[in-house]
Amino acid sequence: MNLYFDSDVFRDAPAGIFRYAKEIAARFIADSTVDCKFVSGRGLGAAGFLPSLHALFSEDVEFYEKYSFQKGDSLSYFVRKYRDQFRLARLEDADKHVLAHKFRREMLRFLYQRETRELAKKNCRFHFDGDAPVLFGPRRSLSAFSCVNKPPMRVQVVHDLIAKIHPEYFDSTEFVEEVFDDLDQNQIIIADSEHTRKDLLRLAPHIDPVKVHSVLISCSDHFVPVTSSVEIARVKERYGIPQESDYVLSLCTVEPRKNHVRLLKAWGNIYERMQLNNPKLVIAGRKGWGADFQRELEGRAAQENSVILTGFVDDADLPALYSGSVCTAYPSMYEGFGLPVLESMKCGRFCVTSNVSSMPEVIGTDVPLVDPLSVESIADLLLRVVNDAPLRRSLEDVVRRRAQEFSWEKTYSRTKSLILNAVAEMK
Repeated sequence: MNLYFDSDVFRDAPAGIFRYAKEIAARFIADSTVDCKFVSGRGLGAAGFLPSLHALFSEDVEFYEKYSFQKGDSLSYFVRKYRDQFRLARLEDADKHVLAHKFRREMLRFLYQRETRELAKKNCRFHFDGDAPVLFGPRRSLSAFSCVNKPPMRVQVVHDLIAKIHPEYFDSTEFVEEVFDDLDQNQIIIADSEHTRKDLLRLAPHIDPVKVHSVLISCSDHFVPVTSSVEIARVKERYGIPQESDYVLSLCTVEPRKNHVRLLKAWGNIYERMQLNNPKLVIAGRKGWGADFQRELEGRAAQENSVILTGFVDDADLPALYSGSVCTAYPSMYEGFGLPVLESMKCGRFCVTSNVSSMPEVIGTDVPLVDPLSVESIADLLLRVVNDAPLRRSLEDVVRRRAQEFSWEKTYSRTKSLILNAVAEMK
């Protein structure tokens, strides 16, 4: 299989979609039946991507960019050298106002624009090598590859449609709109969950349902129970959690959709009744969007001295942070999948999560769930779980068994099978 992997996602922060792309790409690279090359429709060329791709995978990965004339004569990569230089100059020292720097940048911009005009004049187009090329988009719309000499089979991954369903949670929905508007140009559309697949078909009834498939994802292999008290003590110290404290963990990007305000209200309602040692609610994750929400959350956390906002947590510390908790809480309003729920399960901890969107698909329907709109519902289940140790242990046994059903090998096998079947049908 000749597969071209859109690498623009690797310029993002290493959050959920980044992790998905990394895991899938690593398996395409390791598969001897797949010739995997990285491409970019919007970003820098090889100079901008190869260092990070080498760090993520290996020195052997290939960044591909070739153009051809209409007759098929190849045009080598060096033609685009000024694009890399101009964009790198723009990214580096962006705040530098030295005249020499600005002059160099403007000169490179001029050369870059001349280069682009030459390509257009000669009717050059992006060139996909190989028989039945496949273009894989783990995040962005693949519309940047519309003008090509040989149209590839396009595979677009849709992680969620939250911005379409709840635009009030976002400062801008332009990114998702671009993916959504371009969906019918793809031969395969992969959704992270069955709920997302149904949402997509409901919102885009013009899309052929045969194109749309749900492929459940997984989480990284290092999410396993940590039994070392020394390691758990280390992460507690690093993130400001008192050593003697029992804590409930809520891990995610801190944004309105994650429902932290109701979680804080629920925590305040039950704090005096929790049978824990100096209990703490640990809210961990980088800040997202919603300035008013951030101020409200920080104000409430300051009032409750039992709430700790850690900020960003290193990926390597997450298993110990999960494992050290009494349980986790993730009463999100809406998810395309809900990766923190699965991460908690893989580390052996029950997650108090919502009964909406895809979260029941992840944790299963044979465990209690909460209404994310109800503070009382969140408070009731959270109090039962932290105070009733036998109940908590039984729920942990259930979610451990459930977690074994998720693996990246299953995700990759299903994804590759969909692509090979589609290629065979096209041939």
